[in-house]
Amino acid sequence: MQGVGRNFQVCYLSDASFRRPRIPTRADLEQAKQRLADWPAFGLVNKFSHSMALFNHLYGNQFPDLKLYNRRDNVTNKSSATDDEALAEIEHEIGGHLYQRIIEVNQLDLELFDFATQLFSELLEHVSPSS
Repeated sequence: MQGVGRNFQVCYLSDASFRRPRIPTRADLEQAKQRLADWPAFGLVNKFSHSMALFNHLYGNQFPDLKLYNRRDNVTNKSSATDDEALAEIEHEIGGHLYQRIIEVNQLDLELFDFATQLFSELLEHVSPSS
């Protein structure tokens, strides 16, 4: 399995995006983690509302007219499934062998996501519920 889908986030948050072939390494993972840690804010799709609250909290004073919020227009996936349930459904749809192969070739991205999720939780500790 080759191509764009392999560790996409690590690739484009590190210097791997400037190399040919664009195959990220563990060093690139560490660089991507450091970049996230250096940024005052970033967002997570699965925490979109919280991401908007974080951006409002950090940038609201500098941009008082900026009011970011979660607007759900034209939403195709209204599922309230947990992440684990959604992944189980994907595995069921594409089959266990392909699912495991995708997990293998995106291991660095999965590690980055775990790191980002933890860091995001830490950033949210500084945001009041009304932000």
